[in-house]
Amino acid sequence: MVSSWLTTTAVWREELVLLAPRGTTARRLPRTVDGFADLTFVTYDEHEYVFGKWFETLFGRQPRSLHSAYHFEELEEVVSTVAAGRGWSIVPDHCAARATAEGRAVVVRHPRRNRRVRNLIYVVTRAGAPEHPAVAPIIEALRVTAARS
Repeated sequence: MVSSWLTTTAVWREELVLLAPRGTTARRLPRTVDGFADLTFVTYDEHEYVFGKWFETLFGRQPRSLHSAYHFEELEEVVSTVAAGRGWSIVPDHCAARATAEGRAVVVRHPRRNRRVRNLIYVVTRAGAPEHPAVAPIIEALRVTAARS
């Protein structure tokens, strides 16, 4: 616990994935972390944490630079831009699910970095406060779904 005023509880686990235009294979991936500077990325508000966690987990550090040609607020715009062949991005797996199922984009895993990048999602509440009746079913649904997956 970080604060005596707040309580955090993990309710969801997602995988952070490298999303690429359809037809991309792992052979196109850079061999080194700095090789990612040669790719064009699609970024979004608050992408720094997601990109940072992905690179740190797989390579132990960030690339020296990244080229972002597009920047959006919404992840749907990011996925659509990648699906249109305009760049690459790193997004939560559930955001990429529809585009990959429809064959509009692909999740590419590095052949030499066989780890998956997991991210926990927490609910933050006031310590000792009663659960809000409208929020409790949402938190429980997330817990149940996360337990199944």
